[in-house]
Amino acid sequence: MIVFTHDLPFLFLLERACSEPDDGLPQTPVAIRHVAKRGDRPDHCENQAPMKAQNATKRVETIGKHLANTRLQYDQDPEVTWLFTAKGILGQIRDT
Repeated sequence: MIVFTHDLPFLFLLERACSEPDDGLPQTPVAIRHVAKRGDRPDHCENQAPMKAQNATKRVETIGKHLANTRLQYDQDPEVTWLFTAKGILGQIRDT
């Protein structure tokens, strides 16, 4: 079954219902994907939940990966481009 939703509480309820069934049936595996917009097209699929649907541990891991991926950006342009990226990363840390 494939479910597309923007409703995070529904996503969490669905995930819990699959992992903790109360009808005696076995657990149902759940794979969460995030479809993101890149440029003007929403066609980029990430193999993880969106940041706001991740627990704190997963968020810290995601932020660490993002920071490592932007190292080249810092090396090339620490004054302008990196400042916008850093503000975004700080916002993610604050939200976490």
